[in-house]
Amino acid sequence: MTDDERGDGLTRRDFLRNAGLATVAGLAGLRLAEGAEEALFAAKRPLATVVLVRDQAALKGDGSAEAEVVRAMVSRGVRALQETEDEKAAWGQLFKASDAVGIKYSRCGWMSVPTRQEVIDAVGAGLQLAGVPKDKLHAEDYGLPAEQCTALVSVTSLKAHPLTGIAASIKNYINFHPKPDSFHHENSSKLGEIWLRPEVKGKTRLVVLDLLTPYFGTGPQIDPRYRADYRGVLVATDPVAADTVALRLCQLMRDRHRRKPWPVTPPPLFLAAADKEYHLGTADPARIKLVRLGWTDHMLV
Repeated sequence: MTDDERGDGLTRRDFLRNAGLATVAGLAGLRLAEGAEEALFAAKRPLATVVLVRDQAALKGDGSAEAEVVRAMVSRGVRALQETEDEKAAWGQLFKASDAVGIKYSRCGWMSVPTRQEVIDAVGAGLQLAGVPKDKLHAEDYGLPAEQCTALVSVTSLKAHPLTGIAASIKNYINFHPKPDSFHHENSSKLGEIWLRPEVKGKTRLVVLDLLTPYFGTGPQIDPRYRADYRGVLVATDPVAADTVALRLCQLMRDRHRRKPWPVTPPPLFLAAADKEYHLGTADPARIKLVRLGWTDHMLV
């Protein structure tokens, strides 16, 4: 689709903006039909399943992560996603010993909310359970050799972002492109295009979001008042569904903090485009099943 008229009086930009705004409004709970609030992420025949695991013991008193607890959380999430109690079997359903796997994490210095090393290590441990040898595991941010990988795992944190609305699974791949800044035009609606690059397309088998201390405030300077003590991880195979749940969570954190609506801005138009234009997954909350496990205090979603 180009910026020419679509035949209904809308340009591509209008279409994506309207779809993106509808997504944000719906997930914020601003325009939901009566009874729809309870139906969010409760699909009986889902297109995508997302697993949220929380554990009160995931963080120590000083804010650092408890590695063994985080490892158990990621394991629990993958087992629930694959519907088996056998951890080795769960990872083995996603990855094979013959795979070369890239773990793409985030260490962005411009707006620093890095992926916790404990989450990265937990994913690496699971991959080794599947039989992937250490010398075929590549864990990087910039410089990950995606072209050498047969499979990828997107492992990143969640943050509100002043250029994209939120930064989570989909934005995590932005630096696979030689000119990442070019994707911040049109309100970053083309972020999903990166997932179709030849070295990346079709390789992502798992998405893990670090929700231990997500950031829901303004940027690029990080304000500690807007770091949530959430103690969670989110696991999925659909990056669009994962980011749709993440957007909902970020929006509710913002509203709770201000005790009134505090819309995510700019609207994350890339989510609607990732679904409707790039076909990377579903952004429709009514087609997503959210499995909630563990600590329930202030779960929000």
